[in-house]
Amino acid sequence: MVEKTGSTGKSLLLCNGQIHTLDEAKPLAEAVLIESGKFRRVGSNDELSSAHASRKLDLQGVAVFPGFIDSHVHLLSYGLSLREVDLTSASSIDDVLDMITNAGEKGGVVRASLLDPESLREGRYPTRAELDSVFKERAVFVKRRDEHSSVLNSAAFKLLGLSGEMTGIEVDPSTGEPTGVLRQRANQVALERFHGMIDEGEMKNAYIEGCWNAAEKGVTTLHCLIGADESPERKDWKILKGILDELPVRIVPYFQTRDVDKILGMGLDRIGGCILVDGSIGSRTAAFSEDYCDDPGNKGCLYLGDEELTSFFELSEKVNLQIAVHAIGDRAVEQVINCYEKVLAKSGVKDQRHRIEHAEYVREEQFERIARLNICLGMQPAFEGFWGQTEGMYERRLGKDRARRLNSFNTALKHGVRIAGGSDAPITPVDPIYGIHCAVNHPSEESRLSVERAIKMFTEGGAYIAHKESEIGVIKPGYLSDVVGLSADPFSFKPDKIKDIQVVLVIQNGEVLINKLPGSGQAEARRGAGYA
Repeated sequence: MVEKTGSTGKSLLLCNGQIHTLDEAKPLAEAVLIESGKFRRVGSNDELSSAHASRKLDLQGVAVFPGFIDSHVHLLSYGLSLREVDLTSASSIDDVLDMITNAGEKGGVVRASLLDPESLREGRYPTRAELDSVFKERAVFVKRRDEHSSVLNSAAFKLLGLSGEMTGIEVDPSTGEPTGVLRQRANQVALERFHGMIDEGEMKNAYIEGCWNAAEKGVTTLHCLIGADESPERKDWKILKGILDELPVRIVPYFQTRDVDKILGMGLDRIGGCILVDGSIGSRTAAFSEDYCDDPGNKGCLYLGDEELTSFFELSEKVNLQIAVHAIGDRAVEQVINCYEKVLAKSGVKDQRHRIEHAEYVREEQFERIARLNICLGMQPAFEGFWGQTEGMYERRLGKDRARRLNSFNTALKHGVRIAGGSDAPITPVDPIYGIHCAVNHPSEESRLSVERAIKMFTEGGAYIAHKESEIGVIKPGYLSDVVGLSADPFSFKPDKIKDIQVVLVIQNGEVLINKLPGSGQAEARRGAGYA
């Protein structure tokens, strides 16, 4: 068993709360009794007044919900990004070079992330030569925010052993030399080779730090994308398995490989995650049926052929594995639907809940077919907050009409498609409250969700899409006792201010992890503190 469920023999009574259970049979409660890591009783203060508990916690009227679920986290990359050079604030190439120079004092490979070339005054990536001017002998690796493109200096090219013939290595047409920018296949290989060079201690610390950052945002379960298609025996999985009981969140693993036998040997019942069918909008590699507005003639690219994808689906479906693949543009979504249809026409549509991750641009008739196939969508509302604004990246890449129809959460629900909310961290930070805010305040009114539906994306949606709806996502007797308390009730808060709500309480498996309730006398209680 690789998913930590945990338990404690102690009991905890939560009282005087405004508890939104998300259980249709009892949607509101004031008190909850937790025993041995599970909800035992849910009701009013009076109904639970005689309950015996090791500890009683006064919620002081705060709004309480089931613990949040982030359905799409690259946990190793997220944890590492917290220690890398954060280029979010860079406004010019000089800023990028200065930040890298300052970070480089620590020695070793210089890793930087969250670069947005279009936010720089020059509107481009730094060049290989510019990175060489800062560090000639030490490798420098700079990732675009979407991690679908990157830029390296000469030492990094040499360290990684990248071949000049590899797809995605950008070349200066006047010199024939690499500019330093990597996309597509070359970028994937660079990411994997750099991760492979990270020592086990740093990897372990990255996992732990990433999980604690998630817990502090109210996440009690996350769907963790592990490894990569190229290397199903990578050490990161071994390290993560060894520390599951040390982590403050429950891990639902999605191992990113197409090696079905390997997954069966590991005892998992799901396969994939970000198995790339296309790229990203920011890097202009997401596959659309029409050209990019700011790059005429470019429709993005498909990374896998139909036969290759269908064969993977057939092998996985044959042994009842849930499948998850990455597809952003409508052309990639079409390829995935077509391949699923071929396979499911033979095996029948069952309750596998196969997934399409991101599904940012989905046409109306595609939603209908997705619903018929019982395919679920793992979507990221925060993308709209980062790139969906007027004259933002989405509009520049795709034009106003297509940008308006991106991330159509409400349209998906209208067609009966099940959706779950995630962050795609480190692409956007783990922060369900911000995700809920963005779903409620989508720039296109027809795509917006109600507050309730947005919250359910990050609770019951994340549970359902992982076949965990009988364990988590609802405050109900018998379910694992995951709780998040908020500084304000989103149902009565101004919709455009939801992002300002703070997490004040986190309980996972009955253990108090974060306690910032007034008068608590502590900022947080980390795992191991139990009920003391």
